[in-house]
Parts: sequence; structure tokens; C-alpha cells
Amino acid sequence: MAEAPSSRTSGGGLSGGGRAAGVRVSQEPSLKTGVVLLDERLDFLREQAFCVLKVKTDKWNRFIGAEENQKIILDFLDHIWTNRLLLFTGPGGTLHAGDAQSSPPWKTKLLCVLKKGVRRISRQGFRHQFRLGEVPGYPMEHLPVVISEVTRRHLIAHVSASLC
Repeated sequence: MAEAPSSRTSGGGLSGGGRAAGVRVSQEPSLKTGVVLLDERLDFLREQAFCVLKVKTDKWNRFIGAEENQKIILDFLDHIWTNRLLLFTGPGGTLHAGDAQSSPPWKTKLLCVLKKGVRRISRQGFRHQFRLGEVPGYPMEHLPVVISEVTRRHLIAHVSASLC
């Protein structure tokens, strides 16, 4: 989200002559942030977060604006030492990222992004280099349904085989 350059002053005191003293601070995004924002792989991950985690645009922009989050995502995309990226929401709908060594501190839905193989994710054909998964916040709540579906299908297949 690019904003028009503006200035703000630090220090609220008055100096000789009654003028406000301060330093102009540019609010233009850094070059690194601009490079990240132009990456189509990042657009793909953003769309997945929108769909799976129901993240709003302002939450994504705040998330991707943080250097720590940019580093986590770029390390995942550009380096071979990490093969898993976790995206999850926190209190208030804020978006967070983690890797294989971290887990969310609260029960929340996860978007798991895995690499197919241990490699860098190229900028062309990257959609075929990911495996995406959705993990509910309370996976054990779904276990009885999964067990009953698997058991029912297994029993149906067993009964069908014995009738033949």
C-alpha cells in the first residue's frame, strides 16, 4: 500500500521565535518493501490467505509491511533451508507467519504452505511448486467425523466385496 510522501515532526516543543522545531521523516516505503510488493509469488500467497483465513486487505498490508514477516516469507521462497510456511490469524484478525520450528500460541486455523521438494521457489511456474493445506483450529473436534467417514467407507467396501 503506497502512500503519498508526507512529513511529520518529532518533538513537540517550541524553539526561539515560536516555531515548532522538528525533523522531517519520510514515510516512503523502503526499496526492499517495494521489491517484495512486486513479487507475484507473494500475490499468490496473499490470495490464499484471503480465501482460507478470511484476512482483510488492511491486515495483509500491515502484516507484509513488517520487516520480520518479509524476511520469513522471502526466506521460505528464496532459500532451501526452509520448506514450510505457516500463516495464521491472531486476536483481532492480525496475520502472523511461522515456520517449521514455530507454532501458533493459540488455537486458530492454519494455512500450511509446503514446497514440493527442497528448493527455491522460482518466479515462473511457482503455483506448481507449492502444496497448500488448511488445518482447522481445533482439529480434534473433526476427528469423530473423519473416523466415521473412513469406517463407513471401509465397511461399505468390505460388504460389497463379500457380496460378489
